[in-house]
Amino acid sequence: MLLTQQQQQRLVFWLFATIATTLFHNNVVVDAALTGHVTMDINVLDQPEHVIDFIEDHDIEEYQGITVEITKDGDVKQPIILKIMSDNGVLKEEVNLADYESEDDLHTMMEDKGFELKSDEEAKEMYMRYAELGDDHFDDDDEVE
Repeated sequence: MLLTQQQQQRLVFWLFATIATTLFHNNVVVDAALTGHVTMDINVLDQPEHVIDFIEDHDIEEYQGITVEITKDGDVKQPIILKIMSDNGVLKEEVNLADYESEDDLHTMMEDKGFELKSDEEAKEMYMRYAELGDDHFDDDDEVE
């Protein structure tokens, strides 16, 4: 049985409406872009070295949608938390990075949470920008914006 163009359009509309309604009622989000934000104090205390390296070496920034804020509040004993937000800015989850045993585990967690790596070109540009700042861009003497 062949369908007319009008029948095909109605069928496509019906399928779309059915899928959209099902997703809405089941609270399913499809292809939502995630963003994440980490704040770390320059004088952070009592945090695993691999977590500090994951941030200071910019590994975490190899993922799309991640921002890092370095503060200078003094001796800080707060955990380093990754705040994961949906594409509309709603906080979905907070992840304590110290809960992971190694940098490899942190990379696995990022992928498991749905973060995608930047392209090779984007990562290269990011590392070039940091190279222009020099090796000491996290030192205590630097101004933190």
